[in-house]
Amino acid sequence: FYIFVFVFLLKNSYNYLDPDLGWHLKVGEQILTEKQVPDINYYNYTLNGQKWVDHEWLSDAIMFWLYNNFGYLSLNLLFAFIALATLIILNIFTRKYFLKNKKAMLFIIAFQILGLFVMSPHIGVRIQEIALLNILLLLIIIHLYEKKCSDNLNILNQAGTEQRNIQKKYDKNYKILFWLPFLFYFWACLHGTFLIGLFILFLWIGIKLLKSIIDRDWTILKNTKIFFLFTILSITATFFTPYGIKLYSFLSDYKNTYYLKHIQEWLPMHYLPIQYWQLLYSAIVAAVIILLILQKRPNLRDFFKNRGGSAYSSFIWHIALSILFLILAFKSKRNSPILFIVSFPIVTAFFSNFLALPKKILNLNWEKPLFIIKSCITISLLALIFYISININFFADPFSRFCSNYPCEAVEFLKENPQYHDLNIFNNYGWGGYLIWVWPEKQLFIDGRMPQYKFAGHTMLEEYFEFYQEEKAKNKLSQYDIKLVLLKIDKPYKINWFEKYALRLNEKKINDQKNYLKDYLEDSNGWEEIYNDEASKVYVKK
Repeated sequence: FYIFVFVFLLKNSYNYLDPDLGWHLKVGEQILTEKQVPDINYYNYTLNGQKWVDHEWLSDAIMFWLYNNFGYLSLNLLFAFIALATLIILNIFTRKYFLKNKKAMLFIIAFQILGLFVMSPHIGVRIQEIALLNILLLLIIIHLYEKKCSDNLNILNQAGTEQRNIQKKYDKNYKILFWLPFLFYFWACLHGTFLIGLFILFLWIGIKLLKSIIDRDWTILKNTKIFFLFTILSITATFFTPYGIKLYSFLSDYKNTYYLKHIQEWLPMHYLPIQYWQLLYSAIVAAVIILLILQKRPNLRDFFKNRGGSAYSSFIWHIALSILFLILAFKSKRNSPILFIVSFPIVTAFFSNFLALPKKILNLNWEKPLFIIKSCITISLLALIFYISININFFADPFSRFCSNYPCEAVEFLKENPQYHDLNIFNNYGWGGYLIWVWPEKQLFIDGRMPQYKFAGHTMLEEYFEFYQEEKAKNKLSQYDIKLVLLKIDKPYKINWFEKYALRLNEKKINDQKNYLKDYLEDSNGWEEIYNDEASKVYVKK
């Protein structure tokens, strides 16, 4: 099964090029060359000389070193292994602490396959995969701490004369929490999503404080105090990264939520292109949450409180965490993989324990039928492994492989014509990372590193989109003395039969979106088109 998962992940990563890969590699090269993290921006003439913080500096350095020494295949293997390791650890964690019936692996396999489709648009050669693994490790640490506290508390309540000795043992529950500062230190060096981890820590503290107040259980409060201390230590650990406190400098920029409606992977779940596997899994999670909340039988809650000495020890913790990331997933498709990771144990446990077969069926002799079923599954997986493997298109240079979506030939044309080299260029936002790698000498208008940077009274991304507003293109081009425009040719969106007949979407209306920048450049006497291909057009000011 996991060989199948691995080849699936490998094929998925080779199917597309992450728009940010180019700048990740170039910044990684800069880090290894200069032996220090980047601090000043040199890649944009709009933000030249401005301070910036690379929240993925260690990941960038590792990625470039691998790419430079072992090629693009090494990056694909690395990120496929990260995703595979995440799923394997999630499998072991769920099976050990959440499944009463150890033969319920069918549910784990079914939901992990569903999870692959949920995650596939957001994983590949992408640093955000690291967040999934770290979030899972964080949840496991919380679980083990809470389980230890719960188990020792049960022993303490039953103790007699040995109460003092047991109390000493009870006070050592925090040992597992020593991993938290180390986890957050490396997480803060690898990816900015360590902030999600900190939020999860405070969410757990908040839930426990609420529970201790309601139950008047001061033992819970004591454990919460210890956990809070390690949370502070974890935050402190992030200050020892190369950027120190500056690592948090970008937080104020994200008060502006403009990016949530204008960057594709940050769009809400119901925006085109609709990811139906994400909608399906979100619906399953929502249904499970509702059924668990409405469930009247006390043994259901007891299961989540007492299974294996405590499965997170709290029914509320499961529900709160799943609801939180369900909301975040609906607000942004990018959060769907995190929703899968945090909700997988509760969803799998629900289906495996409360949709079980009747005892009469379970008491039958299943040895021969199970052998046949296992054989069929094994043969099917082997066939899928073979089919996917022979269809993986291994290539060494991703930047020349996806020229139908990137301006490969346009860049070569511009490089060959030095009269255009010194002109200020306006480029597509999604091409910024690509251009930084293939044409590093050229300063750009924008790229994917700093869309939320405060600029011209709003964000850099808002300033970029003003070029596409009616009656603004001419003034904006003059304002920045732009004399060269590298424009993306938008390909029409094709709706499927479900979107056409069930959702009643109009393909013509969807594609009939005005590109005022393109219209101005083509209608203006002051600009001329000097190059075009299937992906791009180049305009120069006369």
